[in-house]
Amino acid sequence: MISIAYAADAAPAGSLLSSFAPLVLILVVFWFLVMRPQQQKYKRHQEMVAQLKRGDKIITSSGILGKITKVTDQFFSVEIADGVEIQIEKGAVSAQYDPAAAAQEKAQQVEKK
Repeated sequence: MISIAYAADAAPAGSLLSSFAPLVLILVVFWFLVMRPQQQKYKRHQEMVAQLKRGDKIITSSGILGKITKVTDQFFSVEIADGVEIQIEKGAVSAQYDPAAAAQEKAQQVEKK
């Protein structure tokens, strides 16, 4: 009876490959559904930040709206009120703000309701 138990524990050589196939499939799906879109979003954000210049209106990641007054290698000087300037790191810029586009988007949302 002991010899039968040992024989049942042995697995054919091909099962090692078939046991890793689901893991590989999960990793491929994870790559296409999570990692790749995140990398593309990061690349678009980097391009947007690189194209910002003096006079552009921006929204920071903390929600502060302001206008760029000075651009350096790592920082933007942003005017958030008359005579009030702050320096923010370039990575803290969330989006470029376009008042006309924001008003148009708001009008479209009102029309849908």
